[in-house]
Amino acid sequence: MPVYLARASLPNHTELAVAVNAGEHGLRVITQRHWRPGEVLIVTPLSNQAGITAKVAYCWRRLEHTYDTGLRVESTDPRWWEKFSVHRSSGRKHGVSVPESDRKQ
Repeated sequence: MPVYLARASLPNHTELAVAVNAGEHGLRVITQRHWRPGEVLIVTPLSNQAGITAKVAYCWRRLEHTYDTGLRVESTDPRWWEKFSVHRSSGRKHGVSVPESDRKQ
């Protein structure tokens, strides 16, 4: 599912990314740029629903020019993930499941 990512401090500067799964605590998205762990982002579905706040848990090089980015969602709504039409995983570390073979650091 396509989503917009933006730093909470610069909400008008967005990146179009792809959310590939959601877990109990967060999302895994494929991004074009490297995000620093700890950065606070606003994640907004293209359906123009209200965005959610998330913190970057990790950002690993995936292939040339793409990254697996784990986002820990900071929401009090236990059903936040319903905004995102992505596969719901059982969740692992940070609510994001990434096979070891897909990781390149």
